[in-house]
Amino acid sequence: MMAGKRYSQDDEEFKHLLRILNDLFRSGQSSGGFLNTLPILRFIAPDMSGYTQQVVTFTAVHEFIRKSIREHEATFNEGNIRDFIDAYLQEIKEHTSDGDSSFNEKQLISICLDLFSAGSESVSNTLSFALLYLALHPDVQVKIWNEMERELGGAVCPSLEDRPREFTTGHTDIHNEDQSGRPSNSDEIIEKVERLLHEDWRVTICELALRVPEISASSIESFDGKIGLSQGFGWTVIPHPPYSPDLAPSDYHLFPKLKEHFGGQRFRTDNKVKEEITRFLNGLVAEFYDIGIQKLEYRLQKCLDQNEAVIYETMRVNTIAPLAVPHRATRPTTFAGYTIPKDTWFFLSLWSVAYDTSKYPEPDQFRPERFIDKNGQLIHDETLVTFGAGKRLCVGMSYAKGALFLFLGAIVANFELRLVPGDPAPSVVALPGFTTAPRPFRVLAIERQKQ
Repeated sequence: MMAGKRYSQDDEEFKHLLRILNDLFRSGQSSGGFLNTLPILRFIAPDMSGYTQQVVTFTAVHEFIRKSIREHEATFNEGNIRDFIDAYLQEIKEHTSDGDSSFNEKQLISICLDLFSAGSESVSNTLSFALLYLALHPDVQVKIWNEMERELGGAVCPSLEDRPREFTTGHTDIHNEDQSGRPSNSDEIIEKVERLLHEDWRVTICELALRVPEISASSIESFDGKIGLSQGFGWTVIPHPPYSPDLAPSDYHLFPKLKEHFGGQRFRTDNKVKEEITRFLNGLVAEFYDIGIQKLEYRLQKCLDQNEAVIYETMRVNTIAPLAVPHRATRPTTFAGYTIPKDTWFFLSLWSVAYDTSKYPEPDQFRPERFIDKNGQLIHDETLVTFGAGKRLCVGMSYAKGALFLFLGAIVANFELRLVPGDPAPSVVALPGFTTAPRPFRVLAIERQKQ
């Protein structure tokens, strides 16, 4: 995707790049360490402060990327954009006349470094930690395998459809643009709709339109996972109960109740799901339940909650990025009684959230069951901010979660992991650096017998 080239595991150039990246991430701290506090150390004690090592590794990575850019420039064809580097070179050419353009080779190198290093380091280290913990906790490994046998039928590599669906909470967001066409009593109408949605979770869009004569069914629409009153209301977003992005807007208020009712049941056919829904609704036919049946079948038929819980707990107990990337105060700010001057650097401690004893008792212990409810289903913990929070949330979160689920599931589906007899017990204490990594360890991967 980045450079239009796929490397084999035996490629010496690729191995060299991985060694450089490993040296880069192990040679510093996300907070900058002594160098960030006392920059003068780079002149007084460059070797002792780690400055020399950082310069060497950064220079090596930059040269590797710069070499790839030169190869792209030599074969560049505007009519055949092959990858990200080609696309960025195209932007540089188009903005050559712009005196203040940010499209330049320096920025391209930095972006490529971010894409490659963050995409490879975080996923591989988390997966390595997961394998280490599974070897140390064979009972957890058995739970994943038993779940795979029950849900997938044995040694079958899972797909993304087997991931537990995530649920988030809706909110109110009143848009200020284009308000001229709103009726004078629009606030009262919105309040009425809000109240009805919260009082009756089974109300359909058609019923909602009948019970609120001021609106029509066609004026109730959805966008970006929210329910909105579009016609004459300036796209006012109304709050709603938790929803799944996999379901139709009219299913948002129904699905959590069904999920709670089913409580870990599994269904093998769509008809069984429909029968249970009909029984649950006291024989009523949910006319608005058009595409939700198929989505429910995925969620209720096969779902590898244990596999996902192991990933959650691995990311918590060994947070790959203990500190989020640094932020800077753009203006004087007061927070929690503290005055923060403009241009102050501050860091979000993701580790402190993951090790909050009020939320996670004995936080240093590996316990995936923290994320499994009494019905055996995954608990989506919104307080676990492994990928950061707010507008600067890690852009690779979806990729990382999907990749970890597929890789870990495929490994457990095909191999049983054991500690190597005679080897000392591997340590779970992470190596320090810009990101954390497991210390070198060995495990036995014993191929499972196919049924």
